[in-house]
Amino acid sequence: MGIFTQETMEIRHNPQLSVEQAIQIFSKKYEISKQRRGGFKVIKSDWNAVNVTLVQQQDKTLFKFAWLPPTFLALFIFYCLLVVGIIAYYVNGQNLESEIAEFIRNEPAFK
Repeated sequence: MGIFTQETMEIRHNPQLSVEQAIQIFSKKYEISKQRRGGFKVIKSDWNAVNVTLVQQQDKTLFKFAWLPPTFLALFIFYCLLVVGIIAYYVNGQNLESEIAEFIRNEPAFK
């Protein structure tokens, strides 16, 4: 499971299982927030949640789920840190990569 990946898990085919029933089952153990698009969010903490979608196909019942910051503040902070990390790589990381490539090209011990 990765941070930007959506997992899919097939369960026993149950065409009668509704999103509301799934929410009731999950709410026995987790805090739940219903989503607008038919799914729901399982909230573990202010910084950790998973978006869950029930998918009913003709011959399969699936859950699709992916990590998601549970609040706008957590999402904002996460993306700010992500952007800072990407900027830091492009500002510093690429420069260091270029510097190392130049060092390897010019180092007499490597010729």
